Amino acid sequence: MSERGDSLAREEPETEPRRLGSRVPRSRRQMLKSAGALGVAGLTGLAGCSGNGASAGDGGSVEMPDSITIVQENVPDTAALEPLLEDFEEETGITAEMTTDSYETLQEKIPTQLQSDDPDFDVAIQDIYWIGDFAEGGLTQPLDERIADSDAIDPDVYFDPVWSGTATYDDTTYGVPFFHYAHAMMYRTDVLEDSDLESEYDGDFGRPESVEDYVDLAKFLTRDTDDDGEVDFYGAAMQGQRGIPINDEYMNYFQGLGGTFATPDGEVKVDEHEDTAVEALEVYIDMLNNAAPEASKQWKFSEAMEFLGNGDAFSMFTYHVLYPILAGNTDAGENLGFAPVAGSSPPLGGWSWALPRSLDEGRTEAAWRFIEWAESFGTRKQRMLNGGSPTARDVIDDDEVVESNPTFFEQQAEIISNAKPFPNVPGTTQAVQNWGTELSQAVAGSKDPQQAVADGIDRVKNALE
Repeated sequence: MSERGDSLAREEPETEPRRLGSRVPRSRRQMLKSAGALGVAGLTGLAGCSGNGASAGDGGSVEMPDSITIVQENVPDTAALEPLLEDFEEETGITAEMTTDSYETLQEKIPTQLQSDDPDFDVAIQDIYWIGDFAEGGLTQPLDERIADSDAIDPDVYFDPVWSGTATYDDTTYGVPFFHYAHAMMYRTDVLEDSDLESEYDGDFGRPESVEDYVDLAKFLTRDTDDDGEVDFYGAAMQGQRGIPINDEYMNYFQGLGGTFATPDGEVKVDEHEDTAVEALEVYIDMLNNAAPEASKQWKFSEAMEFLGNGDAFSMFTYHVLYPILAGNTDAGENLGFAPVAGSSPPLGGWSWALPRSLDEGRTEAAWRFIEWAESFGTRKQRMLNGGSPTARDVIDDDEVVESNPTFFEQQAEIISNAKPFPNVPGTTQAVQNWGTELSQAVAGSKDPQQAVADGIDRVKNALE
């Protein structure tokens, strides 16, 4: 995560599209087995670092360490996993020690350690933005053979946007999805039950399902509630800080109006949607100026989250996994609803587990055992019960999981399936930073939206092409 209910029909696991010459569709696992047979891992030039001195994934005769270290971002999904680490030790005899840091720290720490011959951690966690850079730099191991031979990890149960965005790059698997951070809308249900406000509003006074309706409602709800001449309640809490925060939030408006920024493999599309990008930026600026506190132009998600939790705003577009925290631990929580963002096409980011290339065979096997354990169904289910975010269909088809938080889990499939993943190719981090900088200049008034978008398109192309 970057510093950054309607019931629905359950989706059946999908298979790969039928290809010319194929008699039946092939699953991701079948494709990985084929890739392994063709030596995909060897094509990366890292065969000597892949830890395959023993049969992949079973440890074989390789001597493994007594303990391993996992580096993590300080986010809810990490908190959901931490209480389960003793189970891993009981099952394997290997102690798992977890270190946590802020996103900004990890952004520097992880690439540096991955380039080391003796990294401080055995299991790396990688943001969607970093996957291509790590793969092209030869910093992480390809996982196709290991996954194909694994009884614990089934690629076909994962949601397609999550798998394509956080697991694979250039037709090779470099990660196993850990959590996603698609955006969702959190809103005050009690505000929508206010009959006086409903009679005053000129429109459909309910949960907005389009960007236009959301903006109108948020501006209407921004008001002075105690008649002291100062606005004290806002339609939205927002994260307008320069760079990744504003980029992530803006994408809800842009994609909600029908725009596409880039394909998961880095093909730039925003130039084909330039008019929509300008419209979305104008709408976004309107929201910041007329439906959110002035300070929100400098906020990231944590400040906006606190503002909504204190009861000072009607709504927020934010990383969906924050909902259980807001609902369970804030003043506004008992009245907080959870739904797809207005426009229903949120951006999707995510993190995945990865193996550093420079680990010796013993550390590699121990690290892989941890990833298999963490992504086994039982562990993933318990993470959900502890407040984690799902990356696969099977856990949100589990009755116990859904019943633990129906408001949250019953809408996950809709949110994930409609989400558009950020690219994961080299240059993505620079591209979104550049785009966010141009958005900020428009918000500050130093550029008009049309110029900011035009300059942003040039800078995104320079970073991705």
